[in-house]
Amino acid sequence: MEGKAPEEDISSVFKVPPGKMGRIIGKNRVSILTIKKSCNAEILIGGENGPHDKVFIIGPVEQVRKAEALLRGRL
Repeated sequence: MEGKAPEEDISSVFKVPPGKMGRIIGKNRVSILTIKKSCNAEILIGGENGPHDKVFIIGPVEQVRKAEALLRGRL
């Protein structure tokens, strides 16, 4: 069976400027949930279990880059 090999996942750390995490997350988490749904990548927000100013993105290269662009657009 021929076809494309599964794309490998990468991880990226998106640094959020001070005071901007609320814009990334959005009211009732709507912004971050919309980004997660549209890019099909795992997005983890720092905080209780990690740095408060970072967002971790894991997934295929194209989807991670899309998530980064959407996050930049929220700032």
